[in-house]
Amino acid sequence: MMAEYKDCAIDIEEKDSDSFLNLYKKSLKIRKSNPGLNSNGIQFEGTKDGAIHFTRPNGFNLYSNTTNNLITFENVKGEILLKSTPEISLENGKLNLPANSTVWIQA
Repeated sequence: MMAEYKDCAIDIEEKDSDSFLNLYKKSLKIRKSNPGLNSNGIQFEGTKDGAIHFTRPNGFNLYSNTTNNLITFENVKGEILLKSTPEISLENGKLNLPANSTVWIQA
């Protein structure tokens, strides 16, 4: 294995709760336990430049920041199901979405 990829080895990623491997495992578990995530309906919401926000009929929301800067959303309701980085926060309706991150929220 090339030295620059040593931190991506499965035995290393399994020990890191914030690794991509564990993020992927968590997402599969959530999808399996939430049938609404497999529904056909997706509604794209108006959003900010460099951000994506869509909803599903069951109250599921996905917010994604494709920029290199922090994006803040106001009046966000719900509970975080999954976040791509620990720096994502949702407090008092204010969602802070760091650069290049994604969050799943159940309203």
